[in-house]
Amino acid sequence: MTSPDGVEEYIEQLRHERPSVTWKVRCFHYETKKWASVLLPQVLLNYYTSQGNDAPLSQSILTKRVVTHQAEANYTYTTCLDNTMAGVWKRATLESTKLPRFTKIRLSKLLVLSNKKARQDYFAQQAAFVTLNGQGDEYTEFSTNVALPGFKPRLLAVRRHSNDSTKLFRLHMFWIFTCAGMTLPYRMWFSRRCDELRVVVAKETMANDYKSKKSKKAS
Repeated sequence: MTSPDGVEEYIEQLRHERPSVTWKVRCFHYETKKWASVLLPQVLLNYYTSQGNDAPLSQSILTKRVVTHQAEANYTYTTCLDNTMAGVWKRATLESTKLPRFTKIRLSKLLVLSNKKARQDYFAQQAAFVTLNGQGDEYTEFSTNVALPGFKPRLLAVRRHSNDSTKLFRLHMFWIFTCAGMTLPYRMWFSRRCDELRVVVAKETMANDYKSKKSKKAS
């Protein structure tokens, strides 16, 4: 929980952060578990473990995944522009002359490749990484993660109102309602007293050549 001023400072901080894009690759194969090779007759064992051509061996309880190689690399770029957008998604439905005490803030991350050159540069780096590290075993698993320092997917901003009771908004009250099996009614009651704000933290990256061309045009 934080104050509206604290939320503004937090979002402004995110505007100045640079994203980190990490690629990860894992090479692996499947091996028959020791207990299966001891307990099961060879005929049954061959039948179950020969299904790899039609179905992934990971579906079989007789096999285990053995990772033999893993690597990671970061996407390198030169310039990053911030295009963060914020907007009210839903207003509090409780009629009142005062502003709602609470604002639910949901944040999401978005990586934008500025133009064709930036996209080509991104996928060229990605392909080079996968080609170099993705052929170490029978199977390969690839993933991409976009990280932003200090990023939190959800926040709750609290406005201080004079002479307002806050007993029902305390965390222990939520757990009391939960233990009583009334989590849903409590959430509905609380939601009526909240504005909802959506913030998209969008970062636009540029490739090396694009930056140099842009600077030449400006000069």
